[in-house]
Amino acid sequence: MQNNNGNKLLITGLVRNLASSLSEEIRQVGTAFGEFDEVSWLLIESDSIDDTIGTLNRLQNKIRNFKFLSLGNLENIIPKRTARLAYLRNIYLDELRNKPEYLGINYVAVIDFDRNNSQLTPQGVRSCFDKSNWAVCTANQSGPYYDIWALRHFEWCPADCWRQFYFLVNHGLHENPAKFSAIYSKMIFIEPKSDWLEVQSSFGGLAVYLRSYLNHGQYVGLDGNGNEICEHVSLHKSITENGGKIFINPALINTDFTDHSEPLKAAFLASKS
Repeated sequence: MQNNNGNKLLITGLVRNLASSLSEEIRQVGTAFGEFDEVSWLLIESDSIDDTIGTLNRLQNKIRNFKFLSLGNLENIIPKRTARLAYLRNIYLDELRNKPEYLGINYVAVIDFDRNNSQLTPQGVRSCFDKSNWAVCTANQSGPYYDIWALRHFEWCPADCWRQFYFLVNHGLHENPAKFSAIYSKMIFIEPKSDWLEVQSSFGGLAVYLRSYLNHGQYVGLDGNGNEICEHVSLHKSITENGGKIFINPALINTDFTDHSEPLKAAFLASKS
């Protein structure tokens, strides 16, 4: 693991309606990142209708350096999902930048806690530090790579996949083949032992950031016309414009299939049999 004035990590992310699974998810993630010298937690909650806040309170009482912020019901105030996600994610950026307890943080792991970390291991996390030239190291899956909306790569996915989908539909292609062309065809299998993939943006449910590259930039969830866009792309653009390199680390596996890649599961498993 890189020695960067001590290895102090902040694990952060958004949570909603995860009362039944969050404790196990935190255990899994905490174990995977357990080789850091010090780990702090900052989870941002909103709009839960189950006992997520109760679960967070219990975790805060149990886990050292565990903190959460609850923003209440935002869905009625910020109805567009990506605008709401950007607003919530910018809160943890503001906390990181402005709260003295985070001054010593060297790395930040941004994680989706929606039951998609079952394959995350200490070995996978350790593999991030096989290289040292990255600003952002993001996850892969043991099934098809699913997070196409957050992805930008000059050959693989150079533009917003949903804009491509609507372009194809508006020009006469039926929705199913348009979705396959714009999204599912890009859900490729990345062999865990293959070389790292440099991208302009990626997330995949988990990204480890060198903290210094989060001192600037914001999440943006709407374009200039008020259309929803993936909130990660704007932050990653700021990072690359400041000289940071973003990679998909094929060995950093967090899960196999998600709701996004589930339609490809049968064909994928058949191809591997």
